[in-house]
Amino acid sequence: MKSSRAFSAIAMVTLSFLLIGILAACAREPAAPPIAMPPSISGVRGMRTVNTGVLFDALEGVSAYDSENKDLTGSIALICDPAIAFDDGKYVFSDSEAGIYELAYSVTDRNGNKKSAYTTLSVQKVPDYGYFLGAGDKDKTPAQAFQSLVYKDSATGVSMTYALYVPSDYDANREYPMMVFLHGNGSQGTNLPFINGGVGYELFLRYISLSDKYSCIFVAPQCPSGDFWTPYADYSNGYTNVDATPRTAASRAMTSLLDTITETYSIDHGRQYITGLSMGGFGTWDLLARFPGRFAAAAPICGGGDASYAELIKATAVWAFHGNADERVPVSGSRNMVAALEAAGADIKYTEYPGVGHECWNHAFAEDEYFSFLFTKAINQS
Repeated sequence: MKSSRAFSAIAMVTLSFLLIGILAACAREPAAPPIAMPPSISGVRGMRTVNTGVLFDALEGVSAYDSENKDLTGSIALICDPAIAFDDGKYVFSDSEAGIYELAYSVTDRNGNKKSAYTTLSVQKVPDYGYFLGAGDKDKTPAQAFQSLVYKDSATGVSMTYALYVPSDYDANREYPMMVFLHGNGSQGTNLPFINGGVGYELFLRYISLSDKYSCIFVAPQCPSGDFWTPYADYSNGYTNVDATPRTAASRAMTSLLDTITETYSIDHGRQYITGLSMGGFGTWDLLARFPGRFAAAAPICGGGDASYAELIKATAVWAFHGNADERVPVSGSRNMVAALEAAGADIKYTEYPGVGHECWNHAFAEDEYFSFLFTKAINQS
């Protein structure tokens, strides 16, 4: 019994020393280096078709992450062959740049691991009559149904982004009405917020739902940053003075764009319509005064104008809108214009929303007869 217990003790001591030795060896053995995982890039399509004259965003829908899921999208480098200098991933190809391009997307993480992805761009010249978006426009979002384009005005030097809708069944042998939308102050820039969920979006949503009934060429220019549709950055007075104020560069470029659209597409010149909100409401009244007889109907919303031009403006049928609790543009801006037009014997309709503040435009866009009022009007051009 004594020898058996002694053997067991010796075995336990030996096993303990073996375990200690194994643990010590493991402690001395350096840990295996982590596997270097490269970052990932997603959303890059193998082939893309791009139209000339259209704002192309090479990074739209593209994202990149490192192995720890850190967002590297903002670090993606673009290399184009033939060489194109992208501005934050954006570029507008000219007609002379039509052709095939190879575009490489590259990103490197903080450990120096690199990932690249590639796509082929087929840059195609837009035909003289424009390009179309296929059938089923009613099922599209405004951003899908409208083209995002850039107009470069040679007279003013202004580059103006604009949204353009052309019916998918466009026929150059028939004439189409033209609808114009002028956005408000705060929507200047190049990102077309009114077709991307910003102020004015409801108008475009409703138009798309009715596009088969009111088929037209619909253009929505975007005023460049730092400029305005009229010379007034402060609209709190509710009126303008056409004679005392020259037009802004944005306004001149905008009407040059409209002239180009009417020359490019088959437009019924007697059925041109315009609507605008806030700054765009002022811009609408301003164009009616400066270009009498150009628009068959107009719907200025929470704006104001020069009432002394009522005799000229009365050539256009007007439905004006304003909230009587407007804290930015006084309701007198619309009331004064309406009173002057009534005195001139104009075709004038006015809707004032009790208790509604400045943002009355969605009330106007929801009016049952909003589009029918505009699209049933025409001016005899003979």
